[in-house]
Amino acid sequence: MEASQGSSAKDIRSQAALVFLISLAAGIYQVYFVHSPLESVYADMRGYIERAWDLIGAPSVVPYERFYPPGTHYVFALVFALFGYSSGFSVITALQICLLAAANTFSYLIAYLLFSSKRAALVLAVILSVYIPRTALLSFFVSEPLFLFFVTAAQWILLRAMTERPRRILFYVSGIIFGLAVITKGQGLAFVAGALALWLMPRFKHLRNYCPIFILGVLIPFAAVSAINSVIAGKPMFSIAANDMFNSYLGQSQRRGIGCFEQANNTFYFFHNNNSHFNKLLSAPMAIRASVLDREYFRRATLKLWSDQPQIQTVRSLHNIRELFLPELYWPLRDLQEQKSIARWSTLIWYWTFIPLGVLGTVFAVRRRRWLWQLCFAVVPVIGVSAMAFVSMGQPRYLIPFHLQLMLLSMPALCALERIGRFRPGESR
Repeated sequence: MEASQGSSAKDIRSQAALVFLISLAAGIYQVYFVHSPLESVYADMRGYIERAWDLIGAPSVVPYERFYPPGTHYVFALVFALFGYSSGFSVITALQICLLAAANTFSYLIAYLLFSSKRAALVLAVILSVYIPRTALLSFFVSEPLFLFFVTAAQWILLRAMTERPRRILFYVSGIIFGLAVITKGQGLAFVAGALALWLMPRFKHLRNYCPIFILGVLIPFAAVSAINSVIAGKPMFSIAANDMFNSYLGQSQRRGIGCFEQANNTFYFFHNNNSHFNKLLSAPMAIRASVLDREYFRRATLKLWSDQPQIQTVRSLHNIRELFLPELYWPLRDLQEQKSIARWSTLIWYWTFIPLGVLGTVFAVRRRRWLWQLCFAVVPVIGVSAMAFVSMGQPRYLIPFHLQLMLLSMPALCALERIGRFRPGESR
């Protein structure tokens, strides 16, 4: 028995290392042979770099620094502080490759922990490692590689604590890493919801006394960023970024873009709706006299849309969810001419493979009454990001970090296929 367990652990480590190496090779090929992120330092990518450098060299922090969640430019700023501006770009590029490779490796470990099938978990992780819309993220200085690393690391630590050996430190560390994910991208809240859902399952009711320490860990990064934003704003701010309310109004108003002019500072910021590339029904852009940081203004404006035309807004919100799940190339990948065609085909193949497999796996698990808590862990974050799209806006790019969750729904079907493949005539099932 011990020899068998040792062999199994060795196999898991070997397969995890294989996933990491495949991911590393795919990332290196993407960055150094297809498209370097240095060729696309514009829009959001330029913003992350500029805000990171401002933290190091600017004489003071401008109010606009609190518009975006700060996790990504905090990490980029740390790299610039340690390695300088010129060398920092190369280090960030290499760091993003390693972060995504680690995220893919954690994805393999998560799939195995949930479903105990090394082969099915390996298939899932290898597909993630070479899936172009995912690896293409490395061709840009964006938040997703760091976000995916935080989310998968936190999920893996949490699952180990809940299924193997519960320890307070593991729940606490997992919570902190989930919190770091939240301050990197707001969609991290959907993953926190998926984690909290586990404590509601009867299987884990004996672990509910660990939930407060987990929540404390989540709140620490949030509280730290809120304190920083309060200092920048000069008043109490209980948010990690100001763009949540702006994005809600942009999505709910169904505009091609919104410009904000603040006369007091003589500043004008304009943001496009990235769905205008494929949604030709969006209304004309508009300009307003308000600070882009005024969360209260955009909250009131969004609520007014709902009070004036609730039926129209309901249709718009459901349409936002539909756009979230569309097999469209996300921005900025669609600007990557080197991979546009193959990325489109990869997206279509992925959707037409794993969405049906996910439905099949869910039906199979529910009918057999197996893997129910695993399915809860997989599906709640997807429901969470769908709810965010409903009240805000939905873009195909937002779904990229949730592809693992959708693929986990297919694991019961993959496990069943694996057992069928192993069955031989004359053997007992």
